[in-house]
Amino acid sequence: MENELKQIGWRLRTPEEPFASRAYFSNMYFKPTVTEIRNLFAKYIESKNIENKESRISRFNETMDKCLSIADMRNKLVHSAYIFLESGDETLGIIRSRLGKDKENNNQATFDQEHLAENSFDQPLKDLAELSFEVGQWHVQIIHWS
Repeated sequence: MENELKQIGWRLRTPEEPFASRAYFSNMYFKPTVTEIRNLFAKYIESKNIENKESRISRFNETMDKCLSIADMRNKLVHSAYIFLESGDETLGIIRSRLGKDKENNNQATFDQEHLAENSFDQPLKDLAELSFEVGQWHVQIIHWS
């Protein structure tokens, strides 16, 4: 999904030669990339003769909000500690645990923990798949407008 977003950014930043913007986005972290793509999309839409500009910008921003939410979920899963509860050779359960900082609240310590089941990752993966499709549809639409 991140690569698809960067390709959208390339096309929005330099529509006549999308690959010319590769270096611009190459070292950018995810959140600044999303912010830049939001801004580029709004400017791009305003420069085109397209109906329902405000509605399209709003829907695109909703998709970008979902991207940031999925990134938070990804970070939660990747940067957690996983504790295996075992007895002898048998695994009785798995606990995901994460200590972090609340950046919106003076970097106050946060603690997040959950017991994992076989289907614990089903919904996050489904959400990621649906969002990836949505981002791909925006990419195709932007190509069509170019």
